[in-house]
Amino acid sequence: MDMSGNTSFDFIARESRGRRHYQGHGGCPQSSVGEGRDRKTRGCSGHLFFPRPRHAAPQALIHAVGMDNQKVPFGMGDDHNYFHVRGRSFTVAESKLNNNAIWATLFNLKLTERNKSPGDIISEVYTNLVTSNGENVPDDPTPEYWQRFRLDFKFLGFPLNQWGLWPLYRAMGLSEECIAMCASTAGFLGPFFSLGACPSNTNSRL
Repeated sequence: MDMSGNTSFDFIARESRGRRHYQGHGGCPQSSVGEGRDRKTRGCSGHLFFPRPRHAAPQALIHAVGMDNQKVPFGMGDDHNYFHVRGRSFTVAESKLNNNAIWATLFNLKLTERNKSPGDIISEVYTNLVTSNGENVPDDPTPEYWQRFRLDFKFLGFPLNQWGLWPLYRAMGLSEECIAMCASTAGFLGPFFSLGACPSNTNSRL
């Protein structure tokens, strides 16, 4: 039951490595604190994040068992976050200087890929995939939307779940260096380096 008395949901709680570790955004079996140049940094692995507005059930459970005082806010960071790429370390704020110029010094980017952050590139790919499938990018995508995006949206006539991410980016015209930049900074290497298929001609473009 949540704090409003709703009992219409099911909830399964699992522990990891024999200890509890709850956070304001989710749970983490491993966490760490390190000293940065001007502040402490926090990291975690093996985690699941539960954004507060959308996951009332976990928040209600934590409240119901009297563990509100054990929640630790763990945001997704800001301009003080660090990149460690190809032997260089710099903050997000530093990466934005001179119109994202640093990325072209680390990666051999095409002219059309320069002066964009890795996040800009990934957002452009996502937006192109959505609009090429006749839809608008939703402001607040639901789990059901992501299911449709994966199974029903297509590129070159093939559902997106049949594509590996690296060959998909190549088929959309991005250079190997640009994809390496995205893979090195996205925080999730698996989608880029998994054994995904390339079901069609990689010379095609959106």
